[in-house]
Amino acid sequence: MFKILGAFITVGICTIFGFKFSAEKRKNLTVIEDLIYSLTALSQLIECTMEPLPDALRKSGRGEAAVIFTRIANKEIEGSEYEYLKSEVKKAVKDFADGLTAESKEGQKANISLCMERLKASEKNAREDYLKSEKLYKSGGILAGILITLILL
Repeated sequence: MFKILGAFITVGICTIFGFKFSAEKRKNLTVIEDLIYSLTALSQLIECTMEPLPDALRKSGRGEAAVIFTRIANKEIEGSEYEYLKSEVKKAVKDFADGLTAESKEGQKANISLCMERLKASEKNAREDYLKSEKLYKSGGILAGILITLILL
């Protein structure tokens, strides 16, 4: 009885770890998608309104990008606090934050479009990485649990 219960617990825990690793890959992709959406909204706000840039940054963010944009508006961005993001995305966000000192709308829009291009390339890579590794992590977690159970029994 206890062996069967232990087997189920072992398989369950390993499955949870597999799904957790898969969710981390998905979170990276979601943040990149949110950043692209938020940059599009920011570009439209800059084009259509006379809103100060920090306020436009705070209004245009969505999801995790809202937190990142708020930190950029408050000039608190470091880039190191987002461990789940790949270095290319961190660099794009850091360069975007550094490039916001442009005085003209055209300079700000050019900075936004440059960042969006870099993020779209990163999104493509993150999507391919997620699609490749999603099944691997989920199936690997289940199979690792079964393997450990077989070894222990």
